[in-house]
Amino acid sequence: MEYVAIAISLAALVISLLARRDTKRQADAAVRDVALAELQREEDQTAKRSADVSAHTTRAGGDPVLVVCNSGRAVARRVAVAIEVPIGDRGAPPIMDLDRFPCDLAPGADVTVGLMLLFGTAERLQISVTWTDELGPHDFSGLLPVP
Repeated sequence: MEYVAIAISLAALVISLLARRDTKRQADAAVRDVALAELQREEDQTAKRSADVSAHTTRAGGDPVLVVCNSGRAVARRVAVAIEVPIGDRGAPPIMDLDRFPCDLAPGADVTVGLMLLFGTAERLQISVTWTDELGPHDFSGLLPVP
């Protein structure tokens, strides 16, 4: 009888320890889930206040164009564009009308600027785009092919 009582006590102790370990594991998982949800909420709030402006060159109706677009979720204010021929490249930059800049770009909006290519126009352009959103000033720069 005495051995049966000891065996039952040991079994109860093992079950209690396993249950406690499982409870701790669940509590740790809950804390991780809450922390992850908070991080995602903060990232979402930041994204709502952030503009994402970029530029690319393409052809529209056969004519070469520069497209500056805002793929972010906030308005890009005072968008400005500067274009140069990269150091070491030959040729002149294309002729373009940058009178539309600086401008504001709503989320999902773009500005298209025609490029007039002359004989001897450079094959690549170094472009710099600057703007401000709710999070402050930003810039995009890249090397773009002349289409």
